Amino acid sequence: MADAGLKPADIDGIATAGETPVTVAHYLGLTPKWVDGTAVGGCSFMIHVRHAAAAIASGLCDTVLITHGESGRSGVGRTRNVTAPTSLAGQFEQPYGPMGPPTLFTIPVLRYMILPSPPRKRGPGASDEAPEPWVPACAGTTK
Repeated sequence: MADAGLKPADIDGIATAGETPVTVAHYLGLTPKWVDGTAVGGCSFMIHVRHAAAAIASGLCDTVLITHGESGRSGVGRTRNVTAPTSLAGQFEQPYGPMGPPTLFTIPVLRYMILPSPPRKRGPGASDEAPEPWVPACAGTTK
């Protein structure tokens, strides 16, 4: 805030992932009218920029503080969250590796890949009716 020449009273919106926006606001002495705690993994802070722009354009706030901090070693020495083996994540995610937002991203991508897309040219002389190479042969069929 000091680098931007802002005082706590100048900021009326906050967006952060990891810690809750309320925790960060309390720690910094902010009283925001608008908060965003969207956490979708590594791109959360890019999404916060878009959300902040929309909030400002909508008149919900005037100045948004978007927090992000990473040292590249931020997980060193920290204990990992333990997931109960009987929970859904413990049964269906943890045994296979990544958990959380990265595992949820594949669902909408798979749906996008399977749904038929509007016809479009792919190059000189390309047929609009040619399927994408990654679309399964059964896509778009009903049984």
